[in-house]
Amino acid sequence: MHNHKMIRRISQISALVLILSMLTIQVASAESATMRGSVVSTSPEYVLSTIGGTVEKVFVEAGDRVEVGQALCLLHTSVVYAGEDGTVHYFGEVGDTVDRIAERFGAVAVIEPEQSLSISASTQRAYDQNENKIVHPGEKVFLRSTSDTSRDGEGMVTKVDGMSYTVEVLDGTFNLNENVNVHRKSDFSNDSRIGMGSVSRTALGQYTGSGSLVSFLQEDGAKVKKGDPLFETLEGTFDGYVMTGKEILCTAGGIAATLNVTEGTTIGKNAVLLEVWPDDAMRLEARVSENDLSLVKVGGKVTVEFDAMYNRIYGATVEKISMKSDSTSADEAFYPVTLVLDDTSGIRYGMHATVTVTDE
Repeated sequence: MHNHKMIRRISQISALVLILSMLTIQVASAESATMRGSVVSTSPEYVLSTIGGTVEKVFVEAGDRVEVGQALCLLHTSVVYAGEDGTVHYFGEVGDTVDRIAERFGAVAVIEPEQSLSISASTQRAYDQNENKIVHPGEKVFLRSTSDTSRDGEGMVTKVDGMSYTVEVLDGTFNLNENVNVHRKSDFSNDSRIGMGSVSRTALGQYTGSGSLVSFLQEDGAKVKKGDPLFETLEGTFDGYVMTGKEILCTAGGIAATLNVTEGTTIGKNAVLLEVWPDDAMRLEARVSENDLSLVKVGGKVTVEFDAMYNRIYGATVEKISMKSDSTSADEAFYPVTLVLDDTSGIRYGMHATVTVTDE
């Protein structure tokens, strides 16, 4: 009986030794490898210029976080101003090219002058004195109807061309095509007559520009003064003649990596203005030697320790292993490995890290 118990005890001890030996063999056979890597973006996106022009202001710097719809830069616009007092009328639509509007309507804006009447006159009917046959631009004159002497007014000579000259009616009521005598003196004496002319409508002020129409700066039909802004234009052409504004907006969100635009530069349509690294494209790129290649598997888990965050261990998953070595060494080949971090909090592009992979 005693021998039987001893045999059983020896058998139990032998079995335990065998199990421990097997565990020791498994632990001893586990291999590990380390790789150095850095944080990169594998799928950059690009913001293009929607229209050409001169950059007036840039709102983003390289390294900033940007959002979709955020203003990247502001383009310079040209403003056209009124050259006279009057009533303004507009043609075309915002987004149209100025050339297209002018071809159809003659101008983007037209101003009806406050002084709506003018006189096309000549010195042919002037009193026969030499001084009466020489008319000076800017001089004040007095006007009287040839058919109704009770109707008179005042004017100013605006243009002289040989014997012909133009008078802008400043005061008085006359009919279109009515003939009037022009005098230098308010008493309308014959010896002050410097000619005769016919009443017509003053030429409308026409305003155009170049590029595409960005906005009208007055209400159609509004009264304007000389120097008032009428409309603004932007060099270039909007897609489909649909105005998208004078700001170029970001079409991608993430980190502004490379900025290709500065204030004062001229950009063309569809030019690459900004390279953006989206958050979901952040990766850790490392290199594994050919000797450790068997330890790395797509979908396998690894641990990551960043140089700047040595007290924290991150997890990552192997996303891709290149089939081509990026090493030119004759002694050992290295293969690029792309890893997806389980957590990117606190991680910045360009950070360096040590990656450990263990064959369990």
